[in-house]
Amino acid sequence: MIIKRIHLSGIRSWEKGDISFTDNFTAIVGPKGAGKSSILAAFDFALFGEYAATSYQGLLRDGFNEGQVTLEVDEKGKNISITRGLTRSGGSITQDSRNLKIAVNGTLYSRDKARQLSEDVEAHLGIDKTLVENTILTRQEELKNILNMQPTPRKKTVDTLLQLDAFETAWQELGNINSERTGYVKSLKEQTQKYDLEKLSKDYGDAVEELGKAEKNRKETNKVYEKRKRELDELDEELTRLEKQKKDYDGVKAKIDEEEKNKSNSETLKKEREKRISSEKEEKHSNKQDLQELQGEFEILWADASNQGYEGKREVDSLRNWLNELDIKFGDTDGQVKADDRSLKDLVEKEKELAEAEDCPYCGQPLSTHKAEEFRKERQERIDSLNESINENKKLLKELKDRKESVDKVLEKIRDTVKAISDKNDAIKKLDEKEKELSKELQAVEEKLSDIERRLKELHEKLPPYDEDLHSRKRERRKSLADEVGQLATQLATLDERIENLDERVERLSNDLEEGKNAHEKYGRQRDILSNLKVMRNAYRDILPDLRNAYLRTIETYVQNTYNEIAPISHFIIKIDESYTPKLKLDGHWREYRDLSGGERTDVSLAYRIGLGNSIYEARTGLPLELLILDEPTESLGNEDKSIERLARMLSRLKVRQVIAITHDQTFARFADNTIGIRKIGNKSELILS
Repeated sequence: MIIKRIHLSGIRSWEKGDISFTDNFTAIVGPKGAGKSSILAAFDFALFGEYAATSYQGLLRDGFNEGQVTLEVDEKGKNISITRGLTRSGGSITQDSRNLKIAVNGTLYSRDKARQLSEDVEAHLGIDKTLVENTILTRQEELKNILNMQPTPRKKTVDTLLQLDAFETAWQELGNINSERTGYVKSLKEQTQKYDLEKLSKDYGDAVEELGKAEKNRKETNKVYEKRKRELDELDEELTRLEKQKKDYDGVKAKIDEEEKNKSNSETLKKEREKRISSEKEEKHSNKQDLQELQGEFEILWADASNQGYEGKREVDSLRNWLNELDIKFGDTDGQVKADDRSLKDLVEKEKELAEAEDCPYCGQPLSTHKAEEFRKERQERIDSLNESINENKKLLKELKDRKESVDKVLEKIRDTVKAISDKNDAIKKLDEKEKELSKELQAVEEKLSDIERRLKELHEKLPPYDEDLHSRKRERRKSLADEVGQLATQLATLDERIENLDERVERLSNDLEEGKNAHEKYGRQRDILSNLKVMRNAYRDILPDLRNAYLRTIETYVQNTYNEIAPISHFIIKIDESYTPKLKLDGHWREYRDLSGGERTDVSLAYRIGLGNSIYEARTGLPLELLILDEPTESLGNEDKSIERLARMLSRLKVRQVIAITHDQTFARFADNTIGIRKIGNKSELILS
């Protein structure tokens, strides 16, 4: 795996950064706190979605709600781009499920979960975090970690990285399996003793034969059943047709009955209307006769009125007005009579006075006998005239009173007769209207009867054919056939139950026979497996020393070759013992690692770390180690003894395709093939290329 490019956005001190890498030795250089380790954190996050801190709080830049890392690598000629994002929600920071992507040779795959992307990384690159931490990446102060371990922890650690511990684990697990299998095979042997295969075979054959007979009987019974069932179905179809005919017939017949009922009701209604019309006519005729009699009486009454002197219109109001005039005339005459009576009394009184008077009442002169006689005669004439007038007026009053009383009676009778005539006319009018109404009702009834007759005719023509006797016979046949089908179904159910029981018996015997055979076969097979397991377990124990020796020789070769590359003027011969401890020989003398000088220890520890890493990486992936990343490798070195320069020169001579070292030491960086400068302005990191 070769790193081609890292792009950061919103990561720690980086607002945005785009860093490209080439082959050979590259130094990322800058002062402490400039943001160099942020690049390493971004590399780790892109591959595995992890961060060294307990949360992503320290990885996402303060004030940013989103961050992103894109790592582009070359793996065996494949261009692979990995993108992961961070998002801030409330007080928590998580990986952004919208920004989980991997592109292989330009083909982009988006993932919903971070775990899926990690699985893609492992599938395409063949690495996991443990492998990277112990082969590709060397953090501060970790260069000599394995060498500084005691032999036993060192052996356990390297065995785990080489996955040799899996052989020991497999040997132990096979021992456990062997113990379990021994008991299992013993229990299988006991199970085989439960099955008498010869008896099971005979019982199975008898049950199969009995099942065949039962199935044959069922087949014959079912044949009869199916035939009768078909007949029943056909009969049901015919009955359905007859039921439909009956339904249609009953429907039309019900309509006919309903119409006949309507016809009867209408005929009854017609007779009732005719009877009522006849009754109304008779009553109207009687009223007309009464009206004629009233009109005759009316004529007589008006004649009476005429006889009393009435000559006006033959109207009640006119007659009443004339009667009022009689009243007035009667009043006037009565007033005149009373006035004449008063005048007569006055004359009589004056006559008495004048008879005794000696002087003229008019002039006051003495009356002569002759003059007095003339006055008396004149007064007497006036008295006689008044008496005559009074008598005539009284006679007239009597006539007027009699006429008035007579006319009053006539008027009353005329009013009564007029009212009676009006009532009769109203009655006759009402009878006419009622007769017309009844005639209309009669006409409507007759029209309804005509419609009913027409509909009855149509319904009789539509009345479908229906044979009730045939229908009854078919019902009886259906009942008989249904009983027979039911009996056959019961027989089939009984046979089915017997067949089911026999099937269960055959299946049970077959299963027992099969289980018996399987038990014997399984016992033989597991017995052979147990024997093979014992051989395999012994082989695991035998192969492990040889495999470890092979790894030891490979590690020894890689460490020696790496040492020769980085320290060409040194003449150490390096051997690796079973605890992966290096032994060094110079000029025929063996020396321990702890006895070496500081510079010599740096040479050996670097060669050991790279050689061991190359061996582990190749053992795990089948590929040589092409990438080496060192984080502050000069942290414990000084410039006084030129150990920093010595380490830089060694790395420049190292035959690894890509070496990336993160350092704050400018002396160290001068020996790199490529230099990437980092600086920090304020709280923001930026790139300086040189």
